[in-house]
Amino acid sequence: MLSVIPLIAFCQTNPNYERIDEKDIDSKKLEFATDLSNNILSAQKIGSFYTLSDKEATSEMRTGLNELVQKQSYVQIKSLFGEYENLSFDHLMTSGEGTKYEIYRFRGKFNLNK
Repeated sequence: MLSVIPLIAFCQTNPNYERIDEKDIDSKKLEFATDLSNNILSAQKIGSFYTLSDKEATSEMRTGLNELVQKQSYVQIKSLFGEYENLSFDHLMTSGEGTKYEIYRFRGKFNLNK
């Protein structure tokens, strides 16, 4: 969880990342990102963790988002925002140079921030 915050800040301040118009977003990729995000948080909410598949993540990401990390991150999320309820897509940012990265940003709804 802690590594997400610097990435978000970097994307917001780095001129190499641009916000993509909603009409230009691949709906299948958006559905994939939405489902993955919801699956992770829903599993964490019930005290479990989400096992990422080879199709969902690189081996480095699967190692980095192991059971311990997921459970610890949810404890932090819950203490700050409450129990996870749902999420909605906010926007997509992408890098324009070299390897293209897509960053799907969501707004989470938690019981303390209704």
